[in-house]
Amino acid sequence: MISVCIPVYNFDVTDLVNALLLQLEGTSEIILVDDASTEKFQQINRTLASSKVKLIELEKNVGRAKIRNLFLEYAHNPYLIFLDCDAKIISTNYLLNYRTLLNKNIQVVCGGSIYSEKLPSSQQVLRWKYGRLRESKPAKVRSLSSYSSFMTSNFMIKKSLFEEIQFDERIVLYGHEDTLFGIDLEENNISIKHIDNPVQNDDVDSNDVFIKKTELALMSLTQIHSFYSGKERLEKHISLIRVASKIRRMKVEWLFSFFFFLFGGALKKHLLRSKNPSLNIFNLYKLGYYLGLKR
Repeated sequence: MISVCIPVYNFDVTDLVNALLLQLEGTSEIILVDDASTEKFQQINRTLASSKVKLIELEKNVGRAKIRNLFLEYAHNPYLIFLDCDAKIISTNYLLNYRTLLNKNIQVVCGGSIYSEKLPSSQQVLRWKYGRLRESKPAKVRSLSSYSSFMTSNFMIKKSLFEEIQFDERIVLYGHEDTLFGIDLEENNISIKHIDNPVQNDDVDSNDVFIKKTELALMSLTQIHSFYSGKERLEKHISLIRVASKIRRMKVEWLFSFFFFLFGGALKKHLLRSKNPSLNIFNLYKLGYYLGLKR
């Protein structure tokens, strides 16, 4: 049947696990791999261990790519569902919607994610707005760019395929492990089926935390660009790299660097404090920050 795989880091997954337990059938199981969380969260999540819930605690943090590959050591079922630990199950048919696709020669299925319609505090509005407008897309829209739309937050994969195509463990910083995985699926001609079976993300980062995570992801992207052989594939899937490469080819990178030197602080201030932050300004901030990183 299905092994539900949840990487955990400093998060109480009680509600998520309990919601999934109500939908488990047969030999299905839930596997929690804790990526060296603090003792506070480890103590909370240890109470969840049972015959249906395996809990593995890592002594050292291994990061978002390697921890997902580790589930191959503990999962015994032919299909794996990966969920982020902050996901919220919003459908009583969540697992059933995946189970109906078993044994239909479908190897990868993405269910999608949504954000609450309720506007959070002004200190969280940037992440909420980005999630609502850039990530919360129905299957019909995600299917138009099937591989670029791949996200690790909610997907099912055949275990035998995952044994062959795994997450790139050279990615040690935060971000873009899902990007490379989607590219690898395309390179191996593995089709992705997108369905409307979303989970909800209610753990919305503050503006400050989201910008810091974005900056870490841009550092990760720079690292990936340095070691990844298929740079043309990165440009195809990542618009930021595509635009940055064009700017560098036109030899006007200095102009953008000068602009960011003068106005980068003001852009960041807008993103941190505005009650309605502009995603175009967010894109401009990311471009300026990325161009300023060493390659």
